[in-house]
Amino acid sequence: MGFNSVPALDPQKADVAHRTGVMVMDLLRRGVCPKDILTRQAFENAMISVMASGGSTNSVLHLLALAREAGVPLAIDDFDAISARIPSWPT
Repeated sequence: MGFNSVPALDPQKADVAHRTGVMVMDLLRRGVCPKDILTRQAFENAMISVMASGGSTNSVLHLLALAREAGVPLAIDDFDAISARIPSWPT
């Protein structure tokens, strides 16, 4: 958690990469597979996080592709439905 907030050229990036690898290896040792954690709820949480933070539109393409590979039903219209649940800033 928080690993993506470290800029690419930050000196801490190597440590973050190592810690990420340690986490992945721990999951593998415990027999946790990607499909175990790539659930519909996980994708909805990701969509909410991206929309609430004003994240990249590329996330739509990436989340749709990941969901397809994981066998999780997810469509472009789901993003609009989730978006309607996100509070907006007052104007």
